[in-house]
Amino acid sequence: DAVVRIARQALTAAGCEVREIETGGGADAHAFNAAGKQCLNLSSGMEAIHTPDERIRVDHVEALSRITIELVRAAAA
Repeated sequence: DAVVRIARQALTAAGCEVREIETGGGADAHAFNAAGKQCLNLSSGMEAIHTPDERIRVDHVEALSRITIELVRAAAA
C-alpha cells in the first residue's frame, strides 16, 4: 500500500529502523481504514503507555520531528 511505502521511505530517510509488527487492533487507524481513509500506526517510542509512569525520551521526540518532516516530503513526492 502507498501508506506503507511512504512510511518506509520517511523512516529510512529519518535514520530509523523499519520494523512492521501487528498491533492487535484497537487503534484509531482501524477506524480510519474502515472509513476508507488509508493510514497506519507509527510508534512514537513512548514507554509505559496509559499508565501514571508514561514517558518518552528526548531523543525519541527529536526523532519524531525528523520523521514528521520526512513523512511530508515522501507524501508530496
